[in-house]
Amino acid sequence: AMPFTPAQVSDLDSWFDNLLTWAEMQGQGYLAWSWNTDTPPVLVTDYTGTPSPDFGVTYQAHLKKF
Repeated sequence: AMPFTPAQVSDLDSWFDNLLTWAEMQGQGYLAWSWNTDTPPVLVTDYTGTPSPDFGVTYQAHLKKF
């Protein structure tokens, strides 16, 4: 589990989504930084691509906006 409170996780998720939106508005690309399941922060819980709670779910939801 992540060492953050639910309120902190919510703030981080909002920051992350806003950062991705800002990068897109600047014409900047981005790439998920890791496909590991054991080195935090993780985006996937397994190698089939199941999004992790928090960052993985936020990243996937952002990508699904398009």
